[in-house]
Amino acid sequence: MRDAKPRGAIVKYNPCTRYARGSACPYFNRSRKCNKSPLACDMPEYDRWYKEVLRGETKSFYPNRIRLLENPGTFMFLFHVDHHGIMGEAQIVKATTEDGKHFYWFNNFLSYTYPVPLELLETDPRLPKMARKSRALCIYIYHESIEEIRRLSKLSEKERQKLGKDPKKALQQMKKSSPHIKERRSTWSFDVRNECQKLKKNYKTSEQVLAETKKYYSLSVQKRLHLGRSFYEMFYASLYLAFRMLKIPKLLDEISNISGVSSKKLGKLYRHLVKELDIIVPPFDAEQLVKCQSSRLGISNETIGRAVAIIREARMRGYLVGKAPAGVAAVATFIACQETGEKKESKKIAESFGVSVETIRKESLSH
Repeated sequence: MRDAKPRGAIVKYNPCTRYARGSACPYFNRSRKCNKSPLACDMPEYDRWYKEVLRGETKSFYPNRIRLLENPGTFMFLFHVDHHGIMGEAQIVKATTEDGKHFYWFNNFLSYTYPVPLELLETDPRLPKMARKSRALCIYIYHESIEEIRRLSKLSEKERQKLGKDPKKALQQMKKSSPHIKERRSTWSFDVRNECQKLKKNYKTSEQVLAETKKYYSLSVQKRLHLGRSFYEMFYASLYLAFRMLKIPKLLDEISNISGVSSKKLGKLYRHLVKELDIIVPPFDAEQLVKCQSSRLGISNETIGRAVAIIREARMRGYLVGKAPAGVAAVATFIACQETGEKKESKKIAESFGVSVETIRKESLSH
């Protein structure tokens, strides 16, 4: 059963604000006016507070009043606007007020090795919205969101033990001292979780493939490759990359039919992922492609065996150098159908393997 009350808060931190710099920036007034890209500012005052926290020189946070953080034992998660992710967390030990300013004190700030993009969080639909230039400066979060953030940041159990206070006792104290905090119903966001469930239910996609897809999608968001692109399209480009890396024969046209995104757009995003993530993708195996597409074509085992034999013979003679595996598989299947007497149109074979009819005709004549 889930906690009825929040246990922590994600606070939005902008490195260009007066509090972050220690003084006002002449090019910042609610938004950046200097036209510089994030993290490109060369002023020494830029992001001063966060740098001091990492060096252990600062042990307090001063935003607007956050009632939840007035309870010792609650957790503060820092969402850095320019890094586009949650950079770390701290457990609040006390809260003080000086001249109308609210300070929230902590002993240690636990910096994450891997920043957590809010778009990846599936347990609360408000969090992805916060990343997309939402006006919200703070969002209360619950136990499942906290566990998800720590899991995505790859915290070890030893690092979790450093967080100190027993969460159950902290929660009991919070319930007594914070009656103004309202309960809410459990909700789930659409994004990655629902897409994975749809793929698993409707298309029988394996857990291994989904895990690889989440991995590459997560890396793309962490490296900000999604900027200016659709999250949905980036997810399905990651799915195609997962199939390629696991050596499971899938054509771009198949992913296009599932997602509704054009194969041209998916191919462009896929190549962008491979380039930016510096991944070496293993080539397709033409033999596996023949076996995979045989069910769609409805060809016999005899024809499949003959097509595989044709591919192996061509490989031994060196004919496959520089040839696309999909084209090789399509031509071998067409020739095998002719030799075994199965009547299959070249157009249908071409559509199944994602090649043109002209490719099959040209290569089969040279054979």
